[in-house]
Amino acid sequence: AAAGAGGPPQALGALLGARRACNRFRAGAPPVPEADLEAIVRDASLAPSSFNLQHARYVLVTSEEVKAALCEAAYGQPQVASCGVLVVVVADTRAHEDAAARLAADGASPERTASVLEMVEGNYGGEGNPAARDEAFRSCGLAAMALMLSAQARGFHTGPMSGFDAAAAGAAVGLGPGEEAFMLIALGWPAGGEPGDGQDGGPTHPRPRPARLPPSELAHFDSRSGRGLGA
Repeated sequence: AAAGAGGPPQALGALLGARRACNRFRAGAPPVPEADLEAIVRDASLAPSSFNLQHARYVLVTSEEVKAALCEAAYGQPQVASCGVLVVVVADTRAHEDAAARLAADGASPERTASVLEMVEGNYGGEGNPAARDEAFRSCGLAAMALMLSAQARGFHTGPMSGFDAAAAGAAVGLGPGEEAFMLIALGWPAGGEPGDGQDGGPTHPRPRPARLPPSELAHFDSRSGRGLGA
């Protein structure tokens, strides 16, 4: 591996293999420590985003009252109420308007700042430009996966949800103009025994993992009709 590339690839493979969408959380579990949440959000912030605009924001819901409102917005999915923390992943569709602040934080030169701002405005500027929303959603998808893997590495389980009324969810957590609820992620201790239980065949996942397509069907060289990877 190249210098600075990180740990062995099998460590990431094990983490990905262990992560399952969890929809049953342990009743009476201790609160998720704030220090863990801070570390998880810090890890998620390392996910890439166009021009480093960092479109993803997070509302960490622990209030039973707010969870109840979000449970209704999520059509009664019980994990919304039973998890330790419900993470509302928020897409800031106006993040491009803060590009100058991002560049200043990096100490960008005036020349670089002017060049990047011109590109950002060209790509995402203009009222109602759909590219701004599309980019925010792409960034949030990358950040959400980073968040879930970070949580898994710390012994928590997560369950991502897209089945919810985004407007109702946004109202429940007080989102502002240009902010949209992109995803809900239930996070906490899985139902069953000690933290980390509930893998395949356990109380939270009684069924084996659904079959995945092989690399030969997922990836092809040079064109969609090219040779399949490993074929």
